[in-house]
Amino acid sequence: MPTTPALYRPGTEFYLPEFPYLLPALRHPDTDGIRRESDAWVRARMRFALDSETAMDLLLEEGAALWTCYVLPTAQADRLRYLCKYTEYLSVFDNAMVDRTKIGKDLGAAKALFDRVVNILNDTPDAADFEWGRVLGTLWRPMREGCSNRLWDRFMAEVRRFLSGCVSEIASRAEDAVFDYDTYIKVRRDSVGMGMYFVLGEYGLGVDLTDELTSGPLRDLVDTALDHIMLTNDVFSFRAEAAMDDYVNAVAVLCLSEGLPVQDAVDRVFTVVEGKRVEFMARRAAIGSTELGCRPDVAAYLDALWHMMAGNLQWSYLTSRYNGPGHRWDGTRSGIVTLYPDRTVFSDRPYRCLRAAVDPATDMGTVVR
Repeated sequence: MPTTPALYRPGTEFYLPEFPYLLPALRHPDTDGIRRESDAWVRARMRFALDSETAMDLLLEEGAALWTCYVLPTAQADRLRYLCKYTEYLSVFDNAMVDRTKIGKDLGAAKALFDRVVNILNDTPDAADFEWGRVLGTLWRPMREGCSNRLWDRFMAEVRRFLSGCVSEIASRAEDAVFDYDTYIKVRRDSVGMGMYFVLGEYGLGVDLTDELTSGPLRDLVDTALDHIMLTNDVFSFRAEAAMDDYVNAVAVLCLSEGLPVQDAVDRVFTVVEGKRVEFMARRAAIGSTELGCRPDVAAYLDALWHMMAGNLQWSYLTSRYNGPGHRWDGTRSGIVTLYPDRTVFSDRPYRCLRAAVDPATDMGTVVR
C-alpha cells in the first residue's frame, strides 16, 4: 500500500486562476459522427481491457475522441477517424499502466509488454499474438499507409519515447517514490505522449515537416507547446490522480517534494503555463513573419499547434476523466475549486472566499492560501 501522505481531504479548496486561451477552441466539423464511430469501435475492440460494462461507460464518458477532435480540428476527416480511435486506445492503455493491479503491477512484465507493442511498428510476426497488439495493429497499418517513411520513423521514435517514460513512471510508483520537480518535468515530457501527437498532427494535415522539425525555430515552438499542454493537464488532473495515489503530476510533486500547499503549487504551475503561452505566441509570430512561416504547409502546422493548446485546455474543463463521473461543466473558468475523491466542483467564488489556511506542518492536505 502507498505510504505517501494524502495531498487533500474531501472539501479541500484552492483558487483556480483563468487560463487565457490562445484562440477560441475549435472542434472538427465532423466531431459528432466521428465520436459515434469511435465509441462503437471501443465497445467492439477494447472490451478485453475493461472489467465491466460500467467501466466501459465511464471510459466513453471521458471523451478521449472528443479531445482528439478539439486538438486536431483541421485534420482530414478520414485520418481523424483513426486518430480518435488511437487516442481511445491510449486512454485505456494509460489507465492500465497507472492501475497497480494491471500493467502497473509489475515493472518487468510492463517492459516486456511495451517491447511487444513496439514490435507492431515493424510488423514483427509475434507482435499480434496478444490482444493489445491485435487491436493496435488494426489502427497502425492504415495509418502507416498515409505516412512517408521519414514521418513514420519519427512517430516510431515518439512511441518509444512515450513507453520509456511509462517505464519510469511505473518504477516510481512501485517504489512509492516522488520525483523532484526537475526530474518530473524530464520524465513527463516523455510519458505524456504529446510527442506522438505533434507528429500525428502532420499526418492529420497530410504534410511532412521532418526537415523543419529536426531543429530550429519550429522545433522550439513544438517544445513550448508540449510544456503548455503537459502542465495544463496537471492542474486539472491533480485531484483524480491523487485520489488514485498517483503522484506523477507537477502539482503533487511540488506539494510532496517541496512541501508547498496546494494553492501555492497550483499558482506555481499556472505561472509556468502562462509563461509558455506568452513564449508560444512570440515564437509563433516570429516564424510567421519569415519565408518559412509563409509556406502553406508550415502555416497550417502553426495553426494546428495553436489549436492543440486551446483544444486541450477546453477539454480539460469538460472531461469526466479529470472532474469525475457525471461532470457537466457550466462554463466557469476561474474561481474556487473544491476537491472530493470522486469529483471536482467548480465555482465562480472569488479568492477572498477561500477557507482559512491550515498549518502545513500539521495537515498539508487541506492547506489553501
